Amino acid sequence: MHDRVELPLHVAWSSLRSYDLDRRSSQLFRCMKGWRVRAETNRVAPSQSLSLDETRPISSALRKCMVLGSQIGSLELQRWAERELRGYDNVPTEELPDYRLVHAGLCIDALTPVLGGVLRNDGQPVNRHAIPEACRVVVDEPAPIRNGVMQLTQLVQQSDTVNGTIQVVPHDADELAVLIAHEQRGPINITSVYWKVGPATVHGLLDHVRTRLVQSSSS
Repeated sequence: MHDRVELPLHVAWSSLRSYDLDRRSSQLFRCMKGWRVRAETNRVAPSQSLSLDETRPISSALRKCMVLGSQIGSLELQRWAERELRGYDNVPTEELPDYRLVHAGLCIDALTPVLGGVLRNDGQPVNRHAIPEACRVVVDEPAPIRNGVMQLTQLVQQSDTVNGTIQVVPHDADELAVLIAHEQRGPINITSVYWKVGPATVHGLLDHVRTRLVQSSSS
């Protein structure tokens, strides 16, 4: 004779309507396994679904990722998601993720006095020999993209309506402007120094962040 008890409603949702006392070990294991699977799915699904939905902003998924990092005790995951949200302003270049180092041309906007007025040259490429040798690293090495994902998204949107490029300004732009102007043969007023980055490059960076979110959520 088998003893069977009916389970209350708050337990019956697990698909186990009744409990056979003579088979308690196997049924209890299946029930507990079902609860664990549901708990794991509920924990990762929100962040993963947000990162897969390309119509939703990446910032929403990154905030979910910060919560996930806190839940599983991953300080590395929390820090990465926070930096992607807020930017990498205070992070040394050597600690930036590889996908945030991009190849781009260094350019200047300049005003040059001419007879009867001033000639404006925007987007003029900087030759590495036009700046002191000690500073040529800014031309030779990849450009660090430190902006947070929200600002990068806005820059991409603006580039679609302006000139099709994104300007990334170095931290020492003012000093570079003085040095470049000093190396020029004639009088020149440099108003801006920046890396000219194509929107496709930034799209690729944002896509890399979204891919890493999916990997983090499913791991």
